[in-house]
Amino acid sequence: MTRAPPPLHDLWTRNQLQRAKLADLKQYLKEVKLPMAGELRDVAHRVKLHMDVVHEKLTVHVDGTSVSPFDLKPAQLRKQVALLGKDPQGNKDELLTLLIEHLQSTSTSSMPSRSDDLKATPGVKQAKAILELAATDDYSAILSASGIDVQPSSSTAIMRKAYLKLSLLVQ
Repeated sequence: MTRAPPPLHDLWTRNQLQRAKLADLKQYLKEVKLPMAGELRDVAHRVKLHMDVVHEKLTVHVDGTSVSPFDLKPAQLRKQVALLGKDPQGNKDELLTLLIEHLQSTSTSSMPSRSDDLKATPGVKQAKAILELAATDDYSAILSASGIDVQPSSSTAIMRKAYLKLSLLVQ
């Protein structure tokens, strides 16, 4: 298991991987043998997905064995997504996102609680991250916690979209 450098791990826990340097994110992906192509947003999302799987120990059962979603072949990945009742069309990142979000939602409800982080739902984790950011009065960072990169110069429409997405995540 490859450990993320401490700065990336800290950014992951605060849901702010988009603030990391592109070179650091690509280096992490290279170490874990994942595709490094894409812009900062895409690369940060891929790193987030991988860190979610590694740190939350998310697995899929294929042929009686537990397998990391990243180890699935494309046909197996599409089959797993289709079994969830989701549309199995899209690129690998989209399919992994659907599968990992499902695994996170089911694992938090069925896992025995070992710590506050493990028993907290994704919305509770998000709310805690927002409360920590609220102390800094960095409103763009708070809105960026939604997964949409918001800058102080961003348009009102982007800020509104980030706010709505954030409110849905927290509920």
